Amino acid sequence: MMDAMTAEFNADPRRMCASGFSLGGSMMYDLFCHLGDRFAGIGAIAANMWEWTYSACDPAAPTAFIHILGTSDFYAPYNGNKYSISVSQQNAYLVSVNGAETTSIDTPLDGNVTEILFPQGEGCHTVVHYRRQGGGHDVPSFATAAIWDDVSQFDIDGFIECEDVRPPVNDDCTEALEVSPGNITFSTVGATDSGIPSALFCSATNGPEVTSDVWFYVVAPCTGTFAISTCGTDFDSRIDVFDGGSGCPNPGNSPFACGDQECGDDASASSLTIEGQLLLVRVGSPDGSTGNGILQIDCEPLNPPNPADFNGDGIVDSADLGLLLAGWGTIQGDLNGDGTTNGIDIGELLSQWS
Repeated sequence: MMDAMTAEFNADPRRMCASGFSLGGSMMYDLFCHLGDRFAGIGAIAANMWEWTYSACDPAAPTAFIHILGTSDFYAPYNGNKYSISVSQQNAYLVSVNGAETTSIDTPLDGNVTEILFPQGEGCHTVVHYRRQGGGHDVPSFATAAIWDDVSQFDIDGFIECEDVRPPVNDDCTEALEVSPGNITFSTVGATDSGIPSALFCSATNGPEVTSDVWFYVVAPCTGTFAISTCGTDFDSRIDVFDGGSGCPNPGNSPFACGDQECGDDASASSLTIEGQLLLVRVGSPDGSTGNGILQIDCEPLNPPNPADFNGDGIVDSADLGLLLAGWGTIQGDLNGDGTTNGIDIGELLSQWS
């Protein structure tokens, strides 16, 4: 039929779309699973994906998909049943096949309707769901326009105006970007997986998996506490810090500092470092989400000993003055670096008096 439409009516084979209601809507899931490479977009109204369709689904290609369902539909139960899968399971599967973003944009509309959009990811295909709160088994008045507005944006390669998402320049450890303490704007959009897990102890809830990661390197500017965070990013982020002295880590190498969910779903980590130490910093996600953020890096030096505290008891007092006087005329009590102990050094000591 599709070939006949192309031959007889000059239809564009790259922009074929299909939609259906009820049993016809369930058929749309079959098209997605087995003929998705022939369609630019598919829409389903008041229908679910059957369990047997789901178990046998073998998509040939990503395909933009929009489905509309009421929460009180008797034919297609919103939360699924023994014959069909739930909407949440459908969304997760469609998003996975289409490579769409896993975090949805939810927009309340009139008539107790919510548009739930999973934006295009690297593959330039979206998934859209319209949830009709209290809606039954019928075709809502907005359905035709909503489906057309969505599928008309696509051809078989994806969103027509979608630009290829290129991996960030620091997508790989070998291309890590040099950064210094301060606030560094970064993005993981388009990043691939390095295949290097974190350590089990780095997260109490997410396990060791790290996806869509980017890399930085820092030469520790101080001997002290090195601190780093991604707090406030717009995706679920986590951090690993590796000793870069031996180059990029391999799977199985544990980070010496790491963080996950210290500030909401974002991360912070800290560790003692030695000035000049090369640190490799990896920022990724535990769930495949990507986005933008600010990497915040700081190094707090250890408090150096007070040179006027000659006896090392933590305060500068008369005991230290006595030791200074005992070294009069020698280098022993020299505080200003002129090579001798004299009245100038007494002034230095008194300025540090506790």
